[in-house]
Amino acid sequence: MDDTPKTRESTMTVSERGRDSAYESRERTFMTELSDRDLSSMKRERTFLSTLSGLSTPRKKDPELDREKARMYWKLLRDSIKMGIEAVKKADMKTVAIQHGMHHVRKLNHDEFVKHVIYNKNTQEYLSVDTESVHVFHLDGRKKYSVYLEEQVNRLLYCSKVDQYVTWAGDDEFKLLSAEFEFLSCAQSPYKIKCLVYNENTNEVVTAGVGHIMCWCFRYCNRYLIQRKVVTDGLTSQDVFTHLALEDTASRQQRCYAVCGTAVAVFNLYQCQQLCYRKDLHARNITSLLFFNPLKNLVTASKDGSVKVWDDNWGLRMVFVGHTGAITDLVVYPYGPFIISSSRDCTIRVWSLETCDEVDKIDTEEEVDGIGSIIKQDHVFSYCSYHVDLWRTQHIHNLFTTMGSKVKSIKYTEHKGQLPPRAICICEDSAVRIVAPATGDVLTTVLLDSNRTIVDAVYAEAEETMFVALDKGDLVKAFTTNNPCTIREVFQPNERGEWYNCLCIYEYVVNPAIQYVTWQKTLKADSEGILALRPKRSIVPSTTYTNRTIVLGGRKDGHIAALDWETGLPYFKTDAHGMRGVISMVANYKESQIISAGRDNVVKVWRIFPFSEEALSPLMSFYCAQTPLHMATLKERLCVGFQEPATATYSVVMYNLVEKNRFDHRPDDDHIDDITGMACCPRMKVFASSSEDGTVKIWNEENSLIRIIKLNVAPHSVAFCSQRGDLLVGIGKHLHRIEYNHYMPKTYIFRMVSMQFPDPIKDESMSFNNEHLSLLNQRDLKRLKSAHSSLFRFDHFMDILSVEEEEELHREEREKEQIYAVLQARDNELLKIKSGELTRQKKPKINKKKVKSEAFKKYLNLFYRKTHDIKVKDPDDFDPDTYFLEEPEPEEEPYMPERGPLGFFPPRSAAVKSAPSTPVTAQSLDKDMKISREPTGIQSLPEVPAEEDLEEVKEEKKEEEEEDEQKPPMTYVINPSGFIPNSILVRLLWPADEMEKQKKKQQEWKPPSLTAEQLAQIEGARKKPEVEEEFEDEAKTWSDEEEEEPTPMLSKLMEKAKKPPTPEPSPEPEPEPPPPPKPKREIKPRAPIKKMVTRPLTPPKPPTPSPPPPPKEPTPPPPSPPRPPTPLPDFILQFDGTDWYKQFFSDPKSISKPWTMQSYLNNLLRVLRIADWPHKAGIVDAITLLHSQENFTNIADIVRVVMGFLAGPPSPNIRDPKERPFVESALKLLNALRIQSKEFLLELMALYLENDTDLRLLIHKILGDIGMQDPHRYFYREMDTWGVAGETHSMLVNMAEGWLDTWMGKFKEHLQATIDQLRSGGVQGMTRLPTRTGRRGKGILKKTPDEGEPRRRLSVTIDAPPDQSAIEHAQPIEAVNYFCELVREEELARMRKAQEKVPTPQPEGVKNTVLVLPHIPSKGSLLRLGETHTSKCHRHRETGFADVTLPPILPKRSLVEGFTPFVTLPTKKVYMNPFPSPADWYYEELQQPVLITLKMAPKYFVHELSYLHE
Repeated sequence: MDDTPKTRESTMTVSERGRDSAYESRERTFMTELSDRDLSSMKRERTFLSTLSGLSTPRKKDPELDREKARMYWKLLRDSIKMGIEAVKKADMKTVAIQHGMHHVRKLNHDEFVKHVIYNKNTQEYLSVDTESVHVFHLDGRKKYSVYLEEQVNRLLYCSKVDQYVTWAGDDEFKLLSAEFEFLSCAQSPYKIKCLVYNENTNEVVTAGVGHIMCWCFRYCNRYLIQRKVVTDGLTSQDVFTHLALEDTASRQQRCYAVCGTAVAVFNLYQCQQLCYRKDLHARNITSLLFFNPLKNLVTASKDGSVKVWDDNWGLRMVFVGHTGAITDLVVYPYGPFIISSSRDCTIRVWSLETCDEVDKIDTEEEVDGIGSIIKQDHVFSYCSYHVDLWRTQHIHNLFTTMGSKVKSIKYTEHKGQLPPRAICICEDSAVRIVAPATGDVLTTVLLDSNRTIVDAVYAEAEETMFVALDKGDLVKAFTTNNPCTIREVFQPNERGEWYNCLCIYEYVVNPAIQYVTWQKTLKADSEGILALRPKRSIVPSTTYTNRTIVLGGRKDGHIAALDWETGLPYFKTDAHGMRGVISMVANYKESQIISAGRDNVVKVWRIFPFSEEALSPLMSFYCAQTPLHMATLKERLCVGFQEPATATYSVVMYNLVEKNRFDHRPDDDHIDDITGMACCPRMKVFASSSEDGTVKIWNEENSLIRIIKLNVAPHSVAFCSQRGDLLVGIGKHLHRIEYNHYMPKTYIFRMVSMQFPDPIKDESMSFNNEHLSLLNQRDLKRLKSAHSSLFRFDHFMDILSVEEEEELHREEREKEQIYAVLQARDNELLKIKSGELTRQKKPKINKKKVKSEAFKKYLNLFYRKTHDIKVKDPDDFDPDTYFLEEPEPEEEPYMPERGPLGFFPPRSAAVKSAPSTPVTAQSLDKDMKISREPTGIQSLPEVPAEEDLEEVKEEKKEEEEEDEQKPPMTYVINPSGFIPNSILVRLLWPADEMEKQKKKQQEWKPPSLTAEQLAQIEGARKKPEVEEEFEDEAKTWSDEEEEEPTPMLSKLMEKAKKPPTPEPSPEPEPEPPPPPKPKREIKPRAPIKKMVTRPLTPPKPPTPSPPPPPKEPTPPPPSPPRPPTPLPDFILQFDGTDWYKQFFSDPKSISKPWTMQSYLNNLLRVLRIADWPHKAGIVDAITLLHSQENFTNIADIVRVVMGFLAGPPSPNIRDPKERPFVESALKLLNALRIQSKEFLLELMALYLENDTDLRLLIHKILGDIGMQDPHRYFYREMDTWGVAGETHSMLVNMAEGWLDTWMGKFKEHLQATIDQLRSGGVQGMTRLPTRTGRRGKGILKKTPDEGEPRRRLSVTIDAPPDQSAIEHAQPIEAVNYFCELVREEELARMRKAQEKVPTPQPEGVKNTVLVLPHIPSKGSLLRLGETHTSKCHRHRETGFADVTLPPILPKRSLVEGFTPFVTLPTKKVYMNPFPSPADWYYEELQQPVLITLKMAPKYFVHELSYLHE
């Protein structure tokens, strides 16, 4: 063996050398990455690595080497972290664009049709269901796995509390799957299911379908779904619920909303009852439903593309219109009061519940089938036919304050000390509003004349004074301690050059405490109304340096003036920018500077001296290539926004005024449209600029762009509102807020950790000053109250329960946990017993003798027991389900009341009909008698008519039909040469007698009434005693048909009862007689039923005389208790507690009997005559309520009394608050009674002329209810033209009566002329209907211009000519409608005449290849060339012959008599109006929103008008 020592290199193996080379390569990598590593450390590292390579060689532990190893690793870790931080900083400071709204992230394609998509919030995964399987995706869109389904699934539900899934295939059963999609159980419903939803608050599944709502709960370790509750009361098979929505609350009052067609039903699932059923909420079927829990609003969407929002009382809050296709789904926006809707028009829209408008619109490639969102997360998903789209929401700005007008400029004021910061917003509606930046409340408003324009405004908070410069040079001084502000003085300049273009305020604060004291004194002086206590301002230089505020103004003549605080006159001025004027000024408080810019493109810096008469001294100036429009300062830095639209220059440049250098950036970073505002945040050292290009850009102090905030709309102004960097942005008519953490780079946010920020000072809002409000008109009052803070601010979507409800829920959960613990312990014990882990502690005693004998018997059976032949039975095909399952009985269709068409004309059933009425048959009479025989609680009803009466009715009806068939039909065709108003046709086609019959038919059915004799009999039967002591006092009455012979037992009892009572003798024993033979059993008749009928009763038979009984002293009867007082009926007691009831009916004796509805009405009318005005209003409201509960038949007394008080004398004064309620109540009562008399109409006209706004709205409604058709307000315009100033009420009535009599006479004259034309007969022909100008044209196949005009036959056929009763029964309201129609016809005639144009002749020889065909209103010709003149294209041939009306061939009787005359479908008419005209305003049908428009006219190639180029 060689004992010579070997070196380290000689002992290294091949593997060790390779390991060493790897370490060297790693070392070279570290050297390239870590440039700051010195050579010595690298040598030590190499030595250490070389040491590590000799692992197989034992070495001695070296402490110095371990320390070197630790230092090396620590330095490596420190350098790596430093490199990572620098890389993050570098990436964070890059320009990042942040866009508000929804942005597409990823598209997940599928091979099969996607049916449903859900989100699992526990695992944060998306699950999509197609025709074959379920696909699971990660949150970022990466596919995780797929699960194949054996059966088809249409909908998938995730139950979060039990971590399980529910699948539904569209039938009456659904399945429960585990989290791994393993089948657990199947639940089957006895009803057809149409929709289902998971109730997370109660951990239940709610299903709905045909006539039911059902709740399913989890049972048996959450492996089964069991029916818990079902709601079917009040529901029929016609109630098919297709969509469900739940209120997001754990309360037992949780509501469930279900959709059925165009209706929504509301249920309480805990109490299993239906709360309400609202119908006709949309014109077409509702396709989606959503309950917005924070606002308690229900949102519905339908096929017509509209979205409606309903409040808790079913009041329509707002309607969103914008979709052109059916809406497929509705979800809640993840942040704020917004909702998202998807539609078939390939769009997704976001709607705001605050601003009531559309805030975002996303176009998609295909029609969206569904959409989903996750509350408080940025993820939104949508799905269509074969793919799923993932979206991400960036909600950057929120509505902060509603202004009601465009915000042109925002100025932020902040002071050291205890003064709260405020934001001054200059609005476009000539108002300046002061807003609290912390809460968004509008503190006060300076309201100026709406016809003036505000140029600029400044605000001195310590003095609570604001100066506002107007467009014509006026300077307004206002005190801001009231709401609205008090206009103190208005200073008017002498010359045009002294007009102010901009204002600036400089506050020199030496002691912030003194400034706060000044502010408190100002508030106290204004609150006490003593303006003399306000601190005075003096322009004389003071020897003591205190706080001082200077107001500066930049004028049109280029001067900068320092203004006197009290007089508004300049006490110092200096020329700054020449005659081109000063356009902007900004104050730099840190450097005691004022910086101004003018239209001469020069920026000047001034030093300000607060306590000197010469307040300004120039420091420096520099020339700019463009106009400096906006400026902001940060210590010595000045940021200027240049704008030159002629060269499309919108740049932001920064200057260092101390070092006199300039900071620029790339031109691509500048705005591309007008700059609207600029602001600075001194604490964070950043600038912000807003532009019309829809962006807000954030710049650092070196003029580098660090953030781009992209908005959906263009911002009008911008300002910082906190030291952290929160932004206020003027968007539209609102003020929005952007939080600093939404856009600030992380480096700035990390910097805030070591910074101190003052706590926000609470600024209490001011209440409105009633004295100032009384001086404002309605328009200014609306401007004042339109601005308010954002109303919808919430931090949670689910309701917060009360303490009692929380305790109750916790108690139920504790009880369930205890029960589940017992069951779980039992199951665990059974499992242990099954596995053998649990044995009996006490072993049982074994009987050895018994065991041995039993074993011996079994041993012998193995040898001697005979084997039995085992036969397998045939399989049993009996199915118990099909045997016991009975076929369901067909459900009866519910009763649906007939509804006539709505509109101007009355129902068709009231019109004069030509077809004979349906003959009366025995079946119809039987049907009527079945209706009358319904149980009403009364024993006797009117008698059924005899068979002889039925025969007579049939014969009379048959004779009438024969006479009608013999008479020739009398036909009169109405075709007057002029205009026929609708009011004339109504009076001719619907006479007064037919209308009265129709009203009687519409009255509700009432049960038959009883006569006084029958009521007396019922009362006598109720008072009859149950047991009578003496039979002599009973007189039994028998009818002729029911009289029968008494039975032997009954006769014997009657004989014994007639004998006088004898004293009982002492009992003596007597021999018992032999028992008589047992008689045969007789069937005795039942006791006769006493019927109370209308037939005369037979007198009772006289009793047989009996011997007089011996005299006996009568036993005095016991005294009867006093009769309790009769209680008042409910219709009287419902008014107990009102003032008028306590005044007149506190004692029930004052109410005269009988206590019936009519008698009580007479009492009210009697009291109404003596009550004062406040009590009169309450009594009239009571009469209205009674009439709604039971219609009064005799209303003449009510009308006479109420009209007497209204007409006077003296008539009530509507200006008096005590008498006005009576007038409103009286008008509502007369409207409820459907009064259409002339006196009532005159009273309405007189009250309208008294010019009360609220009362006019009520009169509008009443006139519409009684039948006035005036959509264009001609009647109201006519009354507004009357000179009624200073007229009394009686004079107004006389004036209205004269006008009404005049038009009543004209109406009757027109009606008489029309009747005369009808009687003359022979009036027949074609009438030209009015067409709109510009829509006439010559068709392709037309030969004459006359044939191109639209013609339509207007004919009305009646059975008999109208008589004079049509004129005699003319109503005053019809005369008003007649007036409105004539005025409208005159307006249309004037507009048609104004729009007539002379056709310009086309020069000969000019040919045009492309022609735009005119609109052909007469016939819808096919858009095809070479069209032949056949009846296939035209229903009526175009010939030169006149139209001839032939008499009908068939008899007058209709062939489809007895069939339903019409079917009303819920389809709304759509009127196409491709060529609008000013005359369309007078057509009521064209006022509806036009959903379908003709985008372009068809163009044709006509060979005759074409030529080829040579």
